[in-house]
Amino acid sequence: MTEILATGFGLPEGPVYDEIEDRVLVTDASGGGVWAVQLDTGEKSCVVEHRKGIGGLALHADGGYIISGRNLAWKRGDETFTLLDQAFGSPTARYNDITTSPEGGVYAGSIDYDLQTGKVHHLGDLHYVSPTGPSRVVASGIELTNGLGVSPDGSTLYHVDTGPRVLYRYDILDADGSLSERQVVIHLPDGTPDGIAIAASGHVLVAVGCHGAPGFISVVAPNGTEDDRWIMPYEHVTSLCIGGRDGRSVFVTMGGTAKADERLGVVARIDQQVEGLPRPRTRVRPV
Repeated sequence: MTEILATGFGLPEGPVYDEIEDRVLVTDASGGGVWAVQLDTGEKSCVVEHRKGIGGLALHADGGYIISGRNLAWKRGDETFTLLDQAFGSPTARYNDITTSPEGGVYAGSIDYDLQTGKVHHLGDLHYVSPTGPSRVVASGIELTNGLGVSPDGSTLYHVDTGPRVLYRYDILDADGSLSERQVVIHLPDGTPDGIAIAASGHVLVAVGCHGAPGFISVVAPNGTEDDRWIMPYEHVTSLCIGGRDGRSVFVTMGGTAKADERLGVVARIDQQVEGLPRPRTRVRPV
């Protein structure tokens, strides 16, 4: 059974579980803002207003949120600190999914893609924002950057490129965020792979949207085997996270569209139990 926790989103994305407040934070890429869904009451509230195009979200150790979009920024109360300027100097460029490293850094993928025409203007990069130094590009040649996540032992970065419908892995070479050459983990040709979550077992849970068929979560082992596939009640499945007081609940964003005037997206808890791990809070600061 799927439990709908909150409705009325345009394009819900980037869910993160906040273990201190027992809530799921989610962005609305088309409707705008960052929203908190309180798990004990179901209350939905806006914690970052207005901004649209946010595909990724992380919690900061000193309060506030790292959010993607036209730039990468730290929002804390009324303060905004820019961490990465708009990529490529292009008006259609933005940062999409992000994740945190065990050292408190942030990996962020850049994308320059026109939603109206489907044209890719520039291949994207993976950026690493260090908690102790400047940011830098650690990988390039990405068509449509999406889900990012770090393995439980901190040695591997997983990354979805939606263009070729591939989940990649990189070895994390150093605490400065350096990466090896990418390796294919699995091709996912049956739909559009998007966001990911990492289970304590090392499995990668990949949200896959479909057109004309139900979307699904692909449960991928580190060796590239698809061990399971969970069918969702919506075609458009964008992302997920693991959390809850027991650390085993799976929260999924789905049902949304890129149309600003539609509010069909939901945040749901699905009937699967998977042990997760808390995502490190970042400690990055503007240089």
